[in-house]
Amino acid sequence: MRLSFLLFLIIFLITERSYSQSLQDMNKDAVELVLKSDYKNAYLLAKKAYEFSEKQSVPVNAEQLTTLNNLAFIFDKLGKKADCVSTYEKALDLAAKLYQKDYYLYLQQVYLLINAFQQAGKTDNLSSLLSIYNNAMTEIQKAVTWNNQAGDFMEKEEYVNAETLLLRALPILQKCYGDNHPNSIPTLLQLAHIYNNTGRYQEAALYFSRVIHGYENMEPSIDRTYYTAALEYLAILYTQGGRIGEAEMLYKKSLEFKENEYGIESVEYAVSLHTVAGFKRKIGFYDEAEKMLIKALSIIKTQKGKLDQLYATSLSYLGEFYAQTGELGKAEPYLREALDIMSAEPLKEEQIAAINNLANLYAAIGQFSKAEKLYNGAFQLLGSDSLSSGKTMYKLLADAGRFHVGINDYDMAAKFMERALLIMKSSIGS
Repeated sequence: MRLSFLLFLIIFLITERSYSQSLQDMNKDAVELVLKSDYKNAYLLAKKAYEFSEKQSVPVNAEQLTTLNNLAFIFDKLGKKADCVSTYEKALDLAAKLYQKDYYLYLQQVYLLINAFQQAGKTDNLSSLLSIYNNAMTEIQKAVTWNNQAGDFMEKEEYVNAETLLLRALPILQKCYGDNHPNSIPTLLQLAHIYNNTGRYQEAALYFSRVIHGYENMEPSIDRTYYTAALEYLAILYTQGGRIGEAEMLYKKSLEFKENEYGIESVEYAVSLHTVAGFKRKIGFYDEAEKMLIKALSIIKTQKGKLDQLYATSLSYLGEFYAQTGELGKAEPYLREALDIMSAEPLKEEQIAAINNLANLYAAIGQFSKAEKLYNGAFQLLGSDSLSSGKTMYKLLADAGRFHVGINDYDMAAKFMERALLIMKSSIGS
């Protein structure tokens, strides 16, 4: 009995695959004829495909819907408006079954039927279809607006306001698109960053995981711009939580993706080498980390040149690595070259970070006057700049506070630490 069931299952799967391929081939051939404006022969082939699909006992699938849409389109081109409408009606019924979890694709089918109704001059059921479509589009537009407003709040690090708007937008986007869609993923990613920046790491990990799952279940042709960023952020969280093996697998995925997409000598690959090198340093694999940072610096130098800001950032990473591993003599030239390059550009976070790193180095080797001069210079550069209330200022204040503790200037240290605490409170709440 069990053997006969397995044989039946195998035969069914082979039959279904053969059916799907045959229907797909017929649909493809019909489309090619449409592109040549050979509507008469396209109709014969599309009709044959439809009749073939009707005779098969297989689950509802997207190829059947494609067959109906092709046939309706050809009817329209042949001027058979009534047949076009009735075929799109059948397609909508099929889409309702097929897209129970993908409302947006169902809405696309509604739009096709609305268009057919309007061209045929039919008004029955048109108002209800328009109501479905317009209400959905209104909701989607609300979600888009909330997402944009949330982005503005995030730039100002007003995370509570941003989170409120994103949580309003997300249910609408999930209903219309699901998680595995490029229109839903930015919202998930923004929420992940909010939770990560405000210390809600479990929630951040959950949302980064959803982003990764979404990207990995998309069509291969869809852009995956933020896929590796999500992998690397989740890897950082796993590292912080002691899940080293899982973090390593995520970093490996990121590097493999960059290698396959851009090549091993690409700037994109080099940027990921920076991140993975930081992980290797944290778990004590210093030789591997150093090799990765040197490799990244070499790639960026070749691809971008020695005056590029990314090259300066790479220099800064290597200098910071040497400073953190106690090779202070090696660190200084890299940090100073990085600062020289960055100083030629308008003020940005990387420039302040480079000044901060060099100040920390001088503090570590006992050159206190140089360190203090750099800290003070960084504060003057920030002034009333928009960076002065964010992470850049927070780190600078915290490092300057530790520096003044080291030189026994506790009053000044307390002032810096108090200001740092105020920034932290404003970002994550008291």
